[in-house]
Amino acid sequence: LKLMFGYAAETPQDEVRPFELEHFVDLQARESFLDRIGRDGSVTDYLLRLRRADRSPIWVEVTAHAEATPEGLRVEALMRDVSERKRLEDQARDLYHQLLQAEKLAALGHIDDAASKTIASTSTRSKAVGKTEKIGANIVTATRIGKLAAEAAKEKGIKSIVFDRSGARYHGKVKALADAAREAGLQF
Repeated sequence: LKLMFGYAAETPQDEVRPFELEHFVDLQARESFLDRIGRDGSVTDYLLRLRRADRSPIWVEVTAHAEATPEGLRVEALMRDVSERKRLEDQARDLYHQLLQAEKLAALGHIDDAASKTIASTSTRSKAVGKTEKIGANIVTATRIGKLAAEAAKEKGIKSIVFDRSGARYHGKVKALADAAREAGLQF
């Protein structure tokens, strides 16, 4: 426990009190933890974000039981440092969100509404984009797709279009795409 919380080896064991107020990153989490262990008498794999002796955060998984004493609640706990696991989970979640964001800028199509037919389209998977380029949901990619879409439209004889943003706000990637298509000669 001393090692996990960054205490010196010579620190007396009774001075290492991980459930004290100053060790909690979120004070409401402390109250929830103490309420639950006080009510149920025990917890299993309870996840808490605490602070080490140097005030750096640490994620711990707690399996504990408690008993009421005249001095207060006495908690005996087995604690496991799961900071690395949480870091990897957060990294995986961030990657997942980046992939979802990248999919938002997948394709731009020129559609003839009267005939319900796609006349021309450009996407991040187009051969013109190239496999060696770094593709992502960003302004650089949006600009590239806007230029390629304008070129594809001009090849099909399209000079003027109606830009349907599908409810997206006109800023950032959407604006970059539209500006690039205008610069390449499409009229909106």
